Amino acid sequence: MRQRLQAARPQPAPPATTTAPAEPPLPYLNRFAVKDGNQTLFVKIHDVDYIEAAANYVVLCTPKGNHILRETLRNLESSLSPALFLRISRSIIVNLDRVSAIRSASPGECQVVLHNGRQFLMSRGLKEVQERLQYSTIRPLPAVL
Repeated sequence: MRQRLQAARPQPAPPATTTAPAEPPLPYLNRFAVKDGNQTLFVKIHDVDYIEAAANYVVLCTPKGNHILRETLRNLESSLSPALFLRISRSIIVNLDRVSAIRSASPGECQVVLHNGRQFLMSRGLKEVQERLQYSTIRPLPAVL
């Protein structure tokens, strides 16, 4: 009888934790919403060759043209996938899928060369850039119309 009564007693709830559950990380951008006059264009993230800082704006450079966003490069960088984009200098973020080569420019300096021939002086460490390029996921370039 005693065993049945003890088994029927409600068990105390486990102590509540004082830490809030961790919020899931925000997903990375997969496209940009760009104002163009009275319309909003959507630029796919994979269509961007590089992103250039221009004060409190950024310029999204694509094979079809450039688009301006009112956003700082620092804020935008945190919402981009590090597997796809890399900041190579204070004012340039490149799409790793668009990088075709890294060249020595002068003693101690390197240039990143994109598939379209565009070159940027790199201020990041060469080793970091090479590792990111080597281990980034390779996707075929979309056909440019």
